[in-house]
Amino acid sequence: MQSPILFQIDPKSSGRILHGRILTRLSLEEIPNWLHTFFNDLAPGELLSPAFHANRIWYQSFFADLVRVGAVYLNTLRLSSQTSDPKMTLESGNRLRIHLEPKRYQCPTDLCQRLIYLDKEFLVYNKPAGVPVHPTVDNSGENLLAWLRESLGGSLWLLHRLDVPTRGVLIFARQRHLVHKAASGKVLAQKMYRAWTMTPVPLGVAQHYMWSGPRNPRRVTHQQVAGTKVCRLRVDSSEPYSEGGYLSTIELLTGRTHQVRCQLAALGSPIVGDLLYGGQEWQGTRAESMAQSMAKSTEPRLPWKFGLEATAIQINGKTFSIYDVPLSGS
Repeated sequence: MQSPILFQIDPKSSGRILHGRILTRLSLEEIPNWLHTFFNDLAPGELLSPAFHANRIWYQSFFADLVRVGAVYLNTLRLSSQTSDPKMTLESGNRLRIHLEPKRYQCPTDLCQRLIYLDKEFLVYNKPAGVPVHPTVDNSGENLLAWLRESLGGSLWLLHRLDVPTRGVLIFARQRHLVHKAASGKVLAQKMYRAWTMTPVPLGVAQHYMWSGPRNPRRVTHQQVAGTKVCRLRVDSSEPYSEGGYLSTIELLTGRTHQVRCQLAALGSPIVGDLLYGGQEWQGTRAESMAQSMAKSTEPRLPWKFGLEATAIQINGKTFSIYDVPLSGS
């Protein structure tokens, strides 16, 4: 029997994204069986590891898990276990996109113990390294925004972002109108970072122009040209560290994606552990010792080794730091 789905491997995705075009009407719950048939027709290891191939029952749970984390799209709509009925009908001509190996993240065991401040307008949080702040293209369910919404039982909105490997102070809005105020610069003020590099960072204001676009790594230039946006930061100090490298205190003056990482690399001082921008890998116990120093021993040794942290942020005249005592009884 001919498959009602024409599956195709995306050649740009290293074999981890599967595209499907629906040829005949079928229900969502029928897809796992046809996935099983498709994979069985492949040579072992052609798309995924040989251990991936299993019985049809396993494919039911596998596909359900992909839907649960938000790794399946119907046309341009991301499916989810909350909004997708297994018996929903897929029409001929509909398109599927399945991220077969989405990046997975674990909810911090001390999720609510990391709350620094909470009132009717804002939530201030000490983000750990190694977890995303918001949904990613292949995972909408495993991120701080989703976990905190579920845990606190209320609405939350992002006022700014931190990259997955960056730890530090993060602020959420508990009222939607504050998002618009933040976008106009009326809420957040000073943002302070600390970076570990192997070479000293030049002191003073650094100004570059960042190319717009969705792809990483980001690129900057010293000259303003069409398609770029200004990005500025100020380096207040860059002091030698006794065990090697330099610790720099940085104030972020604009907010661009990967700004600190990209600008420091452009200044010739990429962040340690930031392989995307030319930083060197962590090395042995010395690097572990340095990580503990940066965190002032407030966090366990982390497998995610990255020399950047958001140390403090000011909001409505109040300054919050990663070293503030968490809320009692959170």
